[in-house]
Amino acid sequence: GAFSPDGKWLAFGGFGTAGLLSRDGGEARQLGEFTSRGNALAGVQFAPASDLLMAQYRGEIRVWSVPGGKELRRERIEATAGTHVTDRGVFTETVVGRTTGIRLWPFGEGEAREIGAMQDLPGAHAFASGWLAYARDRKIFLRSLESWRSPPRRVAEVAADLEELELSADGKRLAARGAGEVHLW
Repeated sequence: GAFSPDGKWLAFGGFGTAGLLSRDGGEARQLGEFTSRGNALAGVQFAPASDLLMAQYRGEIRVWSVPGGKELRRERIEATAGTHVTDRGVFTETVVGRTTGIRLWPFGEGEAREIGAMQDLPGAHAFASGWLAYARDRKIFLRSLESWRSPPRRVAEVAADLEELELSADGKRLAARGAGEVHLW
């Protein structure tokens, strides 16, 4: 499940379904069933403004308005390794061999935009407000999702391997966790 950034909603994934529960009470609302049913959803995520919810299940992605529950987008994306909701839309990672292709899907109608591809994208990475942060060899890099051809910028180096990175929704703060330590920039 996931809490909305404004704290008003809890989204949950069931067996092939997604739903919403309001902080103010009331019954849980089911938002929709996925075409492939069986296991629990891989993930539910809110947009930074708490007005949209994205759910992913076996390569199918759906986006709904919150609180109305209107379905805004439904896509089938093969070989998706990850999805990340930002203020700009849903970023998807598609892995083929050692290469990860990154696309941006708008919340509503419209075609996906190819952002770029990266060899050996590390497990510790995060997307937010036009940036991709990733860790490689104890160094943390930022890469522009608006200007992919620009070289990545090294922003920090830490003493231990990193297990997790997080960017704030506005892309102005970075947190890294590894070897029992948390670093903030």
